[in-house]
Amino acid sequence: MTRSGGVRKLTIAAEAVAAVAARPARATLTSAATVLGVGVLTAVLGLTASAQARVSERFDALASTEIRVQPLPGTKGETFGLDADVRAGSIEGVTASGVTWPVRDSEGLAVSALPQGVDGPGNTAQIVVSAATPGLFGEAGASLHVGRAYDWFAEARGARVAVVGIGAARQLGIASIVPGITIRIEGMNFVVVGVLADTRRHPEMLSRIMIPSAAARTYWPGYDPGDAATMYVQTAVGATAVVGAQLTAALRPDAPDLFNVVLPADPRGLRSQLDADLGALFAVLAGVCLIVGVFGIANTTLASVLERRAEIGLRRALGARPGHIALQFILESAILGAFGGLVGTSLGTVSVVLVCILRDWTAVLPPLVALVGPLVGLVAGLAAGLYPALRAARWEPVEALRS
Repeated sequence: MTRSGGVRKLTIAAEAVAAVAARPARATLTSAATVLGVGVLTAVLGLTASAQARVSERFDALASTEIRVQPLPGTKGETFGLDADVRAGSIEGVTASGVTWPVRDSEGLAVSALPQGVDGPGNTAQIVVSAATPGLFGEAGASLHVGRAYDWFAEARGARVAVVGIGAARQLGIASIVPGITIRIEGMNFVVVGVLADTRRHPEMLSRIMIPSAAARTYWPGYDPGDAATMYVQTAVGATAVVGAQLTAALRPDAPDLFNVVLPADPRGLRSQLDADLGALFAVLAGVCLIVGVFGIANTTLASVLERRAEIGLRRALGARPGHIALQFILESAILGAFGGLVGTSLGTVSVVLVCILRDWTAVLPPLVALVGPLVGLVAGLAAGLYPALRAARWEPVEALRS
């Protein structure tokens, strides 16, 4: 490149910057679609990475740390011993466990709330009543709306106490837990000691009534839980395989083949699918916005070419070459695209941080985003300015000056 050629190109670049700066309102509106497109693209990369970290955390905390143990189909009798939770807890890596089964009828039992502490005279409803060892509440990550869960002392005594899920409580019209409030299950009174508000696992508990397993054995002696009983075991992260291999022998050394141990599925496949689906959805949105941005810049640049036709003719008459004219308009559109990319990257980054704060996530943003956003905007601007620039370069000086 000669010195005069370099100076000429610098002059053209300065003129392109001046042309964009001379119309700030138009430049801002023209860049809006590019800002939106690059902003969405930045948000895609940031939110996908942040969501991936959150999904991984949730899978580790929930799906990948729970083992389900069930008797083989057709099994009769008392499958889990009275000390099943203690036996499971003796295995290294087990953090919580509980056994549960529906009492007599999985379709529900007739349950009524007695008047004290009840809205109105008391309601009667068909509600599933489940026998549950106290460890189930810890394994399920249960939180109580009011009251408390029954403990191992109540379990050992076979006390007639109950924990009612919030859904079941609403069916019965229970307003609050007051001293002596009772529910009647098939004619037998049980004192309500707590109401479940939520669970991290086993949401079906919210629509059920839980009673101590010893009480279920005592007051429904004719019912054989058999293969309806299930034990849930929560483990430390990464310990499911080791714990699962030891569970059956620990629970029933005399009959380890009595159970079917269900380990959690490997979450990596589902996690990858979620990441791919989320990324594809946002990528489509970003692509649409970028296409709109390209057409917006192209339309504005073309309009600018038509408005400045006389100026183009004058420049050509004074010695400007077609390449100089094309270069100026390409630079103008590139400046608009780069500006939109820079602003879009900033807004997208802020959006990622705000969403993560609101959702209590850890914001994760790939380092290359700061470079990719403006670069994408620049490329979009160059592509948008190509046709208007070539059209301006094809005009002959006389033809342009006549307009």
